[in-house]
Amino acid sequence: MARPTLAVSHPLFPRLVAVLTLSLAGCGSPAPVDSSPAASVERVRIATVTVAPNASQLAFPGTTQASDGGDLAFQTAGRLASRLDIGQSFARGETLATLDNPRLQPTVDAARQRVEQLRQQRLQAERDLTRVQALRDQNAATLEEMEQVRSALAALKAGEAAARAQQLEAEQLLAEAQLTAPFAGTVTRSYADPGEFIPAGTPVLAAAGTGPQLEVEIVLPESLIMARQLGELIPVHFPLLDQTVNGRIVEVATAAAGAGRLFPMVVSVPGASLRAGLTAEVIIPVARDHELTVPLRAVIDPGSHEPHVYRLTDGRAERVRVRVGDLLGERIVVSGDLQAGDSVITAGLTRLVDGQTVNVLR
Repeated sequence: MARPTLAVSHPLFPRLVAVLTLSLAGCGSPAPVDSSPAASVERVRIATVTVAPNASQLAFPGTTQASDGGDLAFQTAGRLASRLDIGQSFARGETLATLDNPRLQPTVDAARQRVEQLRQQRLQAERDLTRVQALRDQNAATLEEMEQVRSALAALKAGEAAARAQQLEAEQLLAEAQLTAPFAGTVTRSYADPGEFIPAGTPVLAAAGTGPQLEVEIVLPESLIMARQLGELIPVHFPLLDQTVNGRIVEVATAAAGAGRLFPMVVSVPGASLRAGLTAEVIIPVARDHELTVPLRAVIDPGSHEPHVYRLTDGRAERVRVRVGDLLGERIVVSGDLQAGDSVITAGLTRLVDGQTVNVLR
């Protein structure tokens, strides 16, 4: 006799499958793992927050340039006839370039001729007035005749004065067709070649003076510019020459180029053993009052709007927002919720998040 089989449609079958499934899940599945960032342990290195020295120095880079120098331009338009070449030296008052403007010389000649013509007429009118006055004294000329000669003389004097002003203007324009050196120096750059048309005010040459002094221009933040004074002596270092000289502050800007901008300052240095174009470092003394410093590598995003560090607190990384200040070698001045002696994380920052457990490498 055949044994009865359990059909799939038996009402106990779904319950049995459910029981077996739950039993297997309870026996074979591992316990859930906490994968939150705070639960992972990051290996890090730390450094101590320290107080900056009471006084320090900051080096601001610049380049030596001639105290006299710049672009030189004609005040009148014309075609460039000649100019000095780059590297040529010149004395003060020497002609650097000339314009070929064919209208200038004829204008001067006409103005001079007009002045001479009016001068001769004025001299003749003066002789006529003297003669009429003598006749008037002898009752041989009327008062009306004498006043006519006097009026003519006054008109000629006014015309001569106007003509002389026109002559002076024409001669000045002719003189401006020659670009003369306002100082002794050397041509450092040319902007146009002979034959080119030069509009008025367009630079033709750049020149650097050969005076005894050179200048270094730097820019300072508002926290440092306020303490600088005209005439103040200040060290200037030249890395290439490994030489330091005493410079003197000759210009201090009273305003920046805009809100949050830096302030220009110019330092004069003796140029006997130096030349224009050298790299220089102007050394600015800085007084500090209990400022804190951390290693530069501890600051994350120092150039952004939210620079921050991670402080070690009870085995965890605590994110602390800071404001960055001056660089002091490999350390940087910071301000924020920090105290001297705190430990900040300097290595292992790549995947670090606020509140994460860390393991400090010794």
